[in-house]
Amino acid sequence: MIQFTVYSVITNVFSDEMMKYIGYCEIWVGVGLGLGPMLGSAVYPLLDYEGTMYFFGVLNLIIMVMCVFFIPSELNKTTSMDELAEIEAELEMLIVDATPQKVKSISWLTLLSNKHSFFALLTCFVGFFNITFYESFISPELVKLGFSVSDAGY
Repeated sequence: MIQFTVYSVITNVFSDEMMKYIGYCEIWVGVGLGLGPMLGSAVYPLLDYEGTMYFFGVLNLIIMVMCVFFIPSELNKTTSMDELAEIEAELEMLIVDATPQKVKSISWLTLLSNKHSFFALLTCFVGFFNITFYESFISPELVKLGFSVSDAGY
């Protein structure tokens, strides 16, 4: 949820340099996906399974409170019915005035040669790699807690 909120804030507040700030967010998501399993494997021997879950729950709560205090309050304003009617009228005008554009095809080579999409693909690869590691780490713990082998992800 925090990641979607960040994208909404970026597109609203930093629309002139939106891609730059979305790139920064993607970098930090990748860093989190890389450091999360390392931090979890360091905390787990100290706090065991249940303590590790509480640790990350408290960490997420702290981050949520920080978001409440640091997200600008002007983004939380409500829209009146008159403003909504005005926005709908503008959207209708855009739809009526829209002319069909020629759609370009995007190849894999185009995606891999674009540095933004390549970095997003690389981030996803690292994230999936770490999640796969974490899944193999958590399944034995679920079996120890009494779950059957078929329910634990083996």
